[in-house]
Amino acid sequence: MGLDRCPPGLGSSAQVVGDVVYPPLAVGCWSMVAAANLVRHLAAGAALVPVVNRWLDLLTPGGDLYLLEDAPGGQEPAQRNYAALQDLLAELPDRGPLLDREEIVGRLECSDAQVVEAGSMFNIYDLDATAVVSMLRRGELPEESPAARLAAAIERDGVACGPYWWLHLRRKIRNQ
Repeated sequence: MGLDRCPPGLGSSAQVVGDVVYPPLAVGCWSMVAAANLVRHLAAGAALVPVVNRWLDLLTPGGDLYLLEDAPGGQEPAQRNYAALQDLLAELPDRGPLLDREEIVGRLECSDAQVVEAGSMFNIYDLDATAVVSMLRRGELPEESPAARLAAAIERDGVACGPYWWLHLRRKIRNQ
């Protein structure tokens, strides 16, 4: 099942059945919900806390919510190109920059979520540099444009995901 934050028709091949902000799912019926690379879209506006609370509402008692997000930065040139790509894409509507885990934990302090575990790992997925360059060069772009400069850097150094962070959340237990 696909939930997304992008308006319909933005070129994704995924079959999207609903908006992640208002998931069309039964409340209290899911033992686990995972949200991968959605936080940056929600944090760009003021929607993060209410949406996380709605995701928590989907869970059965004791259910788990996992947030997974690409981490900013990276040491290798190809990882820096990925970060630059994300910065460029952050300028699109309904999308924001890559955020570090601590910033999100801070924003969630006023939510119904409590952090159970947190961590980071290296992203092992390969990106298709040719497809990324093709996307960046689509249309008539002057060579000095940010997209054209980034395409040239990716052709030279490649593009690679860096690390990602994750949070394991549960609903806070309220004192009776």
